[in-house]
Amino acid sequence: MSPERFDGIFFDLDGTLTDPFEGITGCIQHAMRGVGVPPPVQAELAWCIGPSLHESLCVLVGPSRADEALGLYRERFSRIGWRENRPYAGIADVLRGLQQQGGRLFVASSKPHVFVDRILQHFELAHFFQRTYGSELDGRFADKGELLDHALGELDFSGSNCLMIGDRSHDAVAAARHKMAFIGALYGFGSRDEYESAGYGAWAEEPGQIPGLIARA
Repeated sequence: MSPERFDGIFFDLDGTLTDPFEGITGCIQHAMRGVGVPPPVQAELAWCIGPSLHESLCVLVGPSRADEALGLYRERFSRIGWRENRPYAGIADVLRGLQQQGGRLFVASSKPHVFVDRILQHFELAHFFQRTYGSELDGRFADKGELLDHALGELDFSGSNCLMIGDRSHDAVAAARHKMAFIGALYGFGSRDEYESAGYGAWAEEPGQIPGLIARA
């Protein structure tokens, strides 16, 4: 079926549109050093990509130091980390094709909105989306379920007429909460188990598979 049958198609950012591994893990290492906690190697921090950063820092440095670590993370991310990123190969072509077929595209990311827009504009992806949604710097909407609730309410969309595309379990769980169709971006940082545990069985091993999965959704 054509993507235009959905009121909205929502894309996660990290692990779905772009690969932020270098920037996010490098900034976490910087933040951990800053609060006196020796960081693991970057490969061991990949699990932090996607979920709430504050929650991940609570695990890594403890709740009492998480706020300080978050400030240090953002200090480096705002200078350097947001550019240590790259769009996945073929994602621009996917977005262009969906847009040309009448798809109404949106971004829903747990990343602060200010960085979401900066990244999309830098990589020339912003023009594909009708609107972008992200968390606030004070922590509001860091939970993906709350973010989608806000977005769907503002747009006056029914979740059952929308599709979410994301790579982690919190994307799938939030989609299920709102009765949205869901496609897992398996090329990102999640797994089949994360999608199946939320009740979904469709995933793309590369961006180019997304249009075909949308047609069957």
